[in-house]
Amino acid sequence: MTDATPALLHDLTGGDPIVILAPHPDDESLGCGGLIAACRASGIAVHVISMTDGAASHPNSVQWGNGRLAAQRRAEMVDALACLGCTAQDVTFLGHPDAKLASVDPQLVCDQVAAVCDRLGAKTLFAASSQDPHCDHEATAAVAETVAASRPGTQLWFYPVWSRWHNRDHLSAHGPGTPRVFDTRAWAAAKHRAIDAHASQLGRIVKDDPSGFAMDPDFVRFFTIEPEIYFEGTPCRPK
Repeated sequence: MTDATPALLHDLTGGDPIVILAPHPDDESLGCGGLIAACRASGIAVHVISMTDGAASHPNSVQWGNGRLAAQRRAEMVDALACLGCTAQDVTFLGHPDAKLASVDPQLVCDQVAAVCDRLGAKTLFAASSQDPHCDHEATAAVAETVAASRPGTQLWFYPVWSRWHNRDHLSAHGPGTPRVFDTRAWAAAKHRAIDAHASQLGRIVKDDPSGFAMDPDFVRFFTIEPEIYFEGTPCRPK
């Protein structure tokens, strides 16, 4: 982590409410679980927006079709956030189709996100990294940039998931800004419980689609014990 700078909770949040955009249920736990737990322990309000329904993780499942998997993933996300100190009222499910977020009217999605930020009074927005090799992560990052640009004074941070796992050079892939490292050791147990709550993504629920997604145990271990990484997007907060 010699190419990154340590960050305290106040550096990332300013001590004010934050909104986190998760492309799918589980991205919030993997990329921001420690931050969420730290915020709640410090009395900082957190609201998570699930951009898609997550139903494309097992596209060939018959037993979990017709909205059943989407409902399961919503329940898992609520349980995961409870492990981090949030309630069911701290999450909004937009329900857009998994793997097709880019096909949804971007103005509609931006308006939905902006409405949550306005309701919470949030001036800090976190979103999955545009460098993550997944179309929904890229679309989520684009929405965050648009919302931040339309709201003067909004601070934008990006968190890597798949780019961090697949790309050893991910720290330099986000441009000239210095990556910030958030120490999550105090929250590792809570973060582990949150990730574990996403049972459908750990191969424990859907049994009729062997080609469906399942997190690698090493992947889970990595995101549980490693510090979180954040890249500054639009630094608008007065210093």
